Amino acid sequence: MGPPAALDSTDPLYAEYLEQVRRRIKEKWGYPCVLAGSSCEYKSTSLEADFGILKNGRLQFVEIVRSADFPIHDEYATNAIKLASPFPPVPPALMAAMRPGSTGMPIRARFIYQAPLPLGFLHLLPGAPELRLLHQCLDSCSASATSSAG
Repeated sequence: MGPPAALDSTDPLYAEYLEQVRRRIKEKWGYPCVLAGSSCEYKSTSLEADFGILKNGRLQFVEIVRSADFPIHDEYATNAIKLASPFPPVPPALMAAMRPGSTGMPIRARFIYQAPLPLGFLHLLPGAPELRLLHQCLDSCSASATSSAG
């Protein structure tokens, strides 16, 4: 198949097709928690996976090439790629750019898991627009938890 194309490539030849692939994977991708004693914690980590898409859009293979710190993250990334399949057929222009005789397109994806900020830190950033909804949720969730618990 040749060397993999980066899933986040901005190369005009690949960008449109890879965006379709990225969207499908993102729809299936989850953020697992890691068991730590009797609790479940969200951990920051990253991994890289190679996968191949046959010219008809079917998934040929998935392989973790750089593992995350926790195996469950590798599993979630692999499953997201598998569940996103079948992908759109590889466009003829992309197939023409592959190595002669290639049966499909190899792709490398980087998955980044970013743990949520601790709640105490969130209160230090009340003006951050992306956190406003979270503050509203925290306020209403704690209010509803207090009223339903009492």
